[in-house]
Amino acid sequence: MVLVPLYLNEIAPRNLRGAFGVTCQIFVVIGIAIAQFLSLYLSTIPYWRLILLFGGVLGAAHFVLLLFACESPKWVALQHGGQSRASAILRRIRGEDSEHEVRDWRRRGLLPTDSDGLRPQLLIGLTVDAEESLLRTSSSSSVSPRSAPAILKEAHTKLSIWQFIRSPSYRPMVRAVLVVMLAQQLSGINAVIFYSTSILSSILPSSSALISLIISLINLATTLPSASLIERSGRKPLLLWSICSMGFTSLFLGLGIVYSWRLISVIASFGFVAGFSVGLGPIPFLIISEFVDSEAVSAGQSLGLVTNWFATFCVVFRIPDNLTHSRDISFLF
Repeated sequence: MVLVPLYLNEIAPRNLRGAFGVTCQIFVVIGIAIAQFLSLYLSTIPYWRLILLFGGVLGAAHFVLLLFACESPKWVALQHGGQSRASAILRRIRGEDSEHEVRDWRRRGLLPTDSDGLRPQLLIGLTVDAEESLLRTSSSSSVSPRSAPAILKEAHTKLSIWQFIRSPSYRPMVRAVLVVMLAQQLSGINAVIFYSTSILSSILPSSSALISLIISLINLATTLPSASLIERSGRKPLLLWSICSMGFTSLFLGLGIVYSWRLISVIASFGFVAGFSVGLGPIPFLIISEFVDSEAVSAGQSLGLVTNWFATFCVVFRIPDNLTHSRDISFLF
């Protein structure tokens, strides 16, 4: 979850980085839907073990296929003598000659030349805006020809998570990472997905497991269009629409559960998950690599993932019965 968004950002064409970034969340949702489907038939003794076996088979296949995966072309291009190998990797990925893309990186000042005498730095997570900014800097008449690679070298000094958190210049980025990741999980999405069977079993006892599978399928079906919407509509409008729709549907979900309005509860559950899938689900993992500076993007992704899973833990953690009458602390949020 840390490396995949970064890797996709580096292999994707510049005009499709948003769409490629969403595919990470799409396949997470596919995995959830597969697990829900298997549980319909295998969640019995002794067949529940087959669900774990299926996950092991996928993991083994993943390991084997990764042996044939290519390295990030940008990372390769920044190694000594790696620009020709980067062109070959791009040709393999795109199916066409991509030498012009490597030349474009060099023209933009993203690749230091031999005459600069600089050790190449890792180009990880550099966004389109950052590339354009560096191009404007390097093409400015007031900047010497050697200054762009010097700026590049200074910009790609990698920061640790602790340095990222402590640095005053990165505090706005740290706040943005924390807020967007906390918002994703404290919105209550996992309370609905994890506990959908428990929530709906009292209302629809004979159909709750099937409804949980349908919720996962809706999650998948509504995540898929976001790959194209995210490029056309932008990140902020989708986030705002997603949050507003989730707030509206969660109100009706609560009323439906309290007053046992079966149809309202089911429709609200579907609408809540659909609203999440369009914006608040895929965008947080994508935009960290876009609004965090390139030298801190790895630390930003790591901090974001830790925050995300901590918030998930807070939502789904169950307190033992002998400590409290409430089995769930998600009410705190």
